[in-house]
This record gives sequence, C-alpha cells and structure tokens, in this order.
Amino acid sequence: MTSWSEAADRLRAQILSGELRAGQQLPGERELAARLGCSRPSLREALRVLEAQGLLRVNDRGSGTLVRDEAFSTFASTLELQTVLGHYREADIVRTRIAIEAWSCREAARVADAEAVATLAELITAMDEARAHREFNDLDAQFHLDICRMTDNPIAAELMQGLRGAITRQMVAIYSRLPDWRRVADGVQVEHRQIWQAIRDRDGEFAEAGVRSHLDRFFADLLHSHPSAAPGTGRHLDWAP
Repeated sequence: MTSWSEAADRLRAQILSGELRAGQQLPGERELAARLGCSRPSLREALRVLEAQGLLRVNDRGSGTLVRDEAFSTFASTLELQTVLGHYREADIVRTRIAIEAWSCREAARVADAEAVATLAELITAMDEARAHREFNDLDAQFHLDICRMTDNPIAAELMQGLRGAITRQMVAIYSRLPDWRRVADGVQVEHRQIWQAIRDRDGEFAEAGVRSHLDRFFADLLHSHPSAAPGTGRHLDWAP
C-alpha cells in the first residue's frame, strides 16, 4: 500500500511535469486513491500537503480539487526558501523553528476546532503504527505542520514547511543511525501526546512550554547523538482522542 508521502510525491511530479495541467480537476477520491494504490485517508493527507505547498486548490463550491494555475511558481518559491535556508547555520534554523512552533501551539490551543484536534490525534496513532523510521519522520513532520495550519496563519505554515524541509535530510539520517529508532520514537510520542492534550484542553501555556521542551530535548539529544530513553515533561497524560 502506497504511503501518503509517496502518493504526494507522485502527484507532485505529475503536476510539475505538466502531466496534470493547470486548472485540471483531479479524479474523485475513490478513483484517485485506486490509481495511486493508497488508502483514502492517505490520499486526503497527500492532498492537504500539496494544497499547503500551493500546488492544488480545493474548491469550496464542491467542484473538486484543481491544479492551481500558479502551481509551479508557488512550489518554486518553497524550494527557493529551502535553498536559502541551506546557507544558514543549522542551530539558527532550529531556533527559528522553535519560535514559530511555540507561538503556533499557543495559538492552536486558542482557536483549533474539534475536527483539527481529531486529525492531530489520528496522526499520533499513525506514528504509533509506523513500521519504518522514514514513515515515522514523514508523519512527525505532518504533525508539526498541522499545528501551524491550525492557527489559520498561512505565513506560519509556509515558513514551517521551509524550515522543516531545510533539515529533513539530516533528520532522516539521524534516525537511520539509531540502534533502536522505535524506542526513541516512543519517547517522542509521549511528548506529542502531551502537546496534543494541551491543545485539546485549550491550555496554551502548556502547549507552548511542551513544544519548546520537546524540540529543545530532541535536537540536543539527537543532533549530538545521545538519544534519551524516555523523554517527557512529566505531565499526567489523558490520551483519549
């Protein structure tokens, strides 16, 4: 079964190559999922990512999902941002990402609706079930990006996309070198659930503190090759999606 990231890659390639033309409407969900060999939930996630990247537009009037006229230039801007970021120190990129995510978590706790919170819970469950570190890493990226999207601030989401893209290769390489990536991922999941719980409970202060602690520890441990066995901020969990 094709993963959502593989489905997104295939659709992205078809758009950028011109196989899917500007203004063209995509097939219905059932047909498109069958063509790509993925589940319908995976397809929805792929479409959400491509919409955030500016390649697709979901028509509010019910006429389906369309390839945006300005798809190539919008995607090129995202790539340009990632290229520019590649010239900066990794530590500065990480600090900027933490600042954006801290604000996003606090704001998400204030404005997120029940559907967005439920979608975030589904991503956490999917990370629990991930069988490969690359799949986990893709879902992890989506979790953090979705929190930025909850704020309804497109600039925050666009910046987050670029910041994450600038360090994705290093993240995958780090996970691939871990002797037991699943153990580290399980610890990361403790913190994901704490952040999710704070957003669900509209506790902006803890959501912000939680993501700061999560990212500070993650980058301090993994980027220096000293993964913690059981990270967590110590707050009692109430994991009930």
